[in-house]
Parts: sequence; C-alpha cells; structure tokens
Amino acid sequence: MIRSTICAAWVIGLAIGAPVVGSEYSLLPDSTVLGRNFGAPSGWGPAITAAPGQLQAVAETVVFFKNLELTGFPEDKNVDGQTFIGFLAPLRMRYRAHEQVTLELGAVIGHNFGDDDSLDVAEPLLRIIYEPTPAMYLIGGTIYPTHWIHDALLDDVQKLREPAEQGVQWRIDKADLKQDLWLNWRIRETDDRSEHFEVGNATQVRFFDQRLHVDAQLLWSHTGGQRNAEDTVRNNMALSAGGSWGFTWPQAASPLRELRLGAHWLWATDDTDAFANDTGSGVELAAWADLDLGQRHLLRVSGSYYLGDELPTERGDPLYHLGDYAQLGATVVFRLPADLRIEVGAVGQFAEGEFNHTYFVNLAWGGAFDLARPNRP
Repeated sequence: MIRSTICAAWVIGLAIGAPVVGSEYSLLPDSTVLGRNFGAPSGWGPAITAAPGQLQAVAETVVFFKNLELTGFPEDKNVDGQTFIGFLAPLRMRYRAHEQVTLELGAVIGHNFGDDDSLDVAEPLLRIIYEPTPAMYLIGGTIYPTHWIHDALLDDVQKLREPAEQGVQWRIDKADLKQDLWLNWRIRETDDRSEHFEVGNATQVRFFDQRLHVDAQLLWSHTGGQRNAEDTVRNNMALSAGGSWGFTWPQAASPLRELRLGAHWLWATDDTDAFANDTGSGVELAAWADLDLGQRHLLRVSGSYYLGDELPTERGDPLYHLGDYAQLGATVVFRLPADLRIEVGAVGQFAEGEFNHTYFVNLAWGGAFDLARPNRP
C-alpha cells in the first residue's frame, strides 16, 4: 500500500527543472552552496547583473539543519543516520571586468555546530566566470557545487561534508537546453595518499514548449595514481537517463502550477583492483507538482519509487544501495523580506521493510554591496 501510494504521489514545489525524484535535497533555486541549479547563480536571486567595472562585496550565508533518521538496516549496507547542523558562508569580492568576464575572490567558511574544532571549513574561493555567449558559462577555480544531478549518483549531503569544490565547469542555462559539466579535483596525489577526482555531467533538453524534459547524467569518481603508498585504484561510474512530462494549469484558475510525471533508468558499477567488479541497475518512477501559496511562498510534495539491483555508487545516496526504495516528501520555501528565505521539508522513506524519515530546515540570505561603481561619461 505504501509503495503504490508513493508511486502515484504528486510533487508540488519550485519549477526549477530539477530531476523528478523525492525532494530530500534543498529546493533553493539560486544558492551557490545548497540546492540545484544551472547557469551562474548570484546566491539570492537572478543571475549576476553587476555592470562592467563594478566592484562588489558579496555576503551569502546558509544556516542548515538536516536530520537523517535512518535505523534498522544491516551493518553491511552502510546506511546510517546522521544529523547536520551548522552554516556555510561563501564570502567574496566580485569584480565585473567585462560584460563577459566576472572575477570572485574570497573564502568559503563554515562550521558544524557541536564539533570540537572552532572552524570546520576555511577554504579559498577563487572563481573566474566567462560567458562567451548569453546563458553559457565557463567557470574555473571554485566551481558551483549545486549540480543538477540525481541523488543516487551524488548525494546532496556531500555539500554539507565538502562545501568547496575546485576545478573547472561548463554550464548552459537556455530555455530548451540545460547543461552542467564539471571536474572536481578533490585530493592531489602524494607519496602517502591516492589522488581523488570526479567528472560529472547533467544534460537536459526540453521539447514541446518545455512540457517534455529528456535528460542524461553521469558521475565518474576515480581514486588511484601512479606512485602513492596506498597502491589502490578504484573507478566508480554511475549513469542516469530518462525524462518527464509536465501538465500546466492557468494560474488564475488554480494555485496548482504544474504536475510532472517521469521515469529514470539508473546504472552503476564499481571497479576496484582489490575486489571483483560490482554492477547494479534499476528504474525509478516519480511525480511532482507546483503549488503557489500566495505570491511569495511555494510548496512541493513529491514521490518516487526505485526498483532494481543495489546500486554500488561511491558518492550517491546510500539508500539506493538497498535495491528497493520508495519515498514521499513535502517542502515549503518561504520568501521573506530582505532576500531571506526559509525552507522546511520532510521525507518519509521505505526500504528493506523499514520506514524511516528525513527532515530539514534551511535559512538562506544573500546580498551584494557596491564598493566601486564604473566610471560613467
């Protein structure tokens, strides 16, 4: 009964082109540290709009609380509950050198409350953004971690463990084409440790006045090298392909903005020189819809059901390691004065005969302050 209910559930929320899955992840559409988006988000609203020659101080902060209440699973499944409470703040200076070139310099600071260390995260932020044509972006340095990619491939809580990603990225944010291609260089090889990097891609094409979304996603994680003492090589590959169809309603007639139904095929393989190759695949069915709660607040209710083999992903949501997984959730985003957003969500999860739940609260704020304006004639 639970499974059939979840398969038929609606998903209500922000229409940001997210993959059709249970919305355990944040729905903030414009953050640079949480949620999922395309393009070059500002951190609080539309894309970067500073004029050429303008220097700004950018303050962006997210205070997060997320509790994964996961119990009752065998130890060999490596599925454990965990609580994340803390903040992330990518503080930076932004200089618009040209209509096509933007530079950002600062630091990503953060802290997980309750830890012994006074500051858990203090990493440099250096981002160069080149926009060769409108809505196409080449990003180097500190890339955007808000990848539009399935939770089974890349778990959203990785953002709370590893908030700064460094590498190169190519993004497209056109009406009918969305793209996020990136290289995240996580660990440099030394004599004592292996190198670790990941290559990811998420592409979505939209047809029939954006009613049909077709997408393909990939994540390759590599651990190894040539001269380190660990002497281990591991390649983990995960793929997703599928699409969704949306039904829209005139907003004047109903607060329901859109209903979307979809399906995705998932596949993963883990190749380690110390163990035999492990492969799994399956299909996920899902649905979501949009509901406007007044002019500034939105609600999403979502449902999905995955049926297949256990997916041996290294970086994905471990609940997909179970091979039979259903979820049903709801998230509300409140847009308040002064660009403050409060997000509250809860997800019920059914797997291996166990019912668990995840819930989260995010407070996000951001803004830019002009330090030097361009000279005007």
